[in-house]
Amino acid sequence: MENKKQFFLEAYKLEIIKFGRFTLKSGIESPFYVDLRPLASDPHILKHLAAHMLHLTPSEGVDLLCGVPYAALPVATAMSLQSGTPLIIKRKEAKSYGTK
Repeated sequence: MENKKQFFLEAYKLEIIKFGRFTLKSGIESPFYVDLRPLASDPHILKHLAAHMLHLTPSEGVDLLCGVPYAALPVATAMSLQSGTPLIIKRKEAKSYGTK
């Protein structure tokens, strides 16, 4: 993606960035909302977001990446693949099957 403007236009088209009145989990009202879930359906924009995020991440002292379940998992995975930094997954709820 050539520039930030193009990136944000693509994010808007995918409805990742929404404008209106939104009540956040904290109870605070916001004029916009960022929904990362649609990222998984567009590898191109996901790759570019991961690259931008990696640019903002310190180059030293990062041993692991972890995306907050569930919406940030695709971003963290893409960042891990691009940087070679190992990824861990933090479950939202306890697992009651398999190796637990």
